[in-house]
Amino acid sequence: MQKLSPENKEIANTLLTLLYLVSFVLSMLGDIINNGVLMGVFKMLFVPTLSLLVRINWNGPYTKRYLVLQVALFAAWVGDFFIFFARFNLLYFTIGGLLFFAQQLIYVYLNVSAMDKNDTLTRISHWGLPFIAYIAVINLSFSLSLELFDKVSSLVYLLSVATCYYTAFYISTQNKIKFWACIIGFAFFTASDIIITIERFGGKLTRVQSSMILLTYYIAQTLICYSLNPDKESVKSE
Repeated sequence: MQKLSPENKEIANTLLTLLYLVSFVLSMLGDIINNGVLMGVFKMLFVPTLSLLVRINWNGPYTKRYLVLQVALFAAWVGDFFIFFARFNLLYFTIGGLLFFAQQLIYVYLNVSAMDKNDTLTRISHWGLPFIAYIAVINLSFSLSLELFDKVSSLVYLLSVATCYYTAFYISTQNKIKFWACIIGFAFFTASDIIITIERFGGKLTRVQSSMILLTYYIAQTLICYSLNPDKESVKSE
């Protein structure tokens, strides 16, 4: 993949930033006024726009880390489609949740791969064991009933987000701004999914609480993508 020229990059950045803001504001507005069509249409634009902004602002070559991040964003985008139609069938919410679970699995991988300690024991303890446990619990609940699976998978997904938050503290970076962007991003993701989990377990949400799901989700994805972009200085030194 080739980089854009400086002139084309500036134009693309301007247009994509405008589209990013429009999708952010109008989807939030649709959620606040309870207009599902307005919210859904512009929410579907958010992740692709963010993905393109990552593409044109990526420092250095398009490495495996870049491609893995794009796969994570694609999983979230498809997951958004299924969750949008969850009102028609509970199974759609479950599929969407599994796609977001896959995204969190990828984010944990990206965090663990950036740790100082790369020995096998550390990788297994931070990466392998939690997800083996999560998948086992999901499979057990699915074998019992779809309703139980819906609740348990929501809780397990929240635990996977918490794992992302936990592993983010161990990443090795000299850029403190990006380090805290990562930490805050996963904190917002955790907050978003605490609200979702409460709702899936039968809790009644106010309009403000419901809107916070979307707001915290947008902030989380943006900060995480920013934090995963390599520093220009480190790219030059390589």
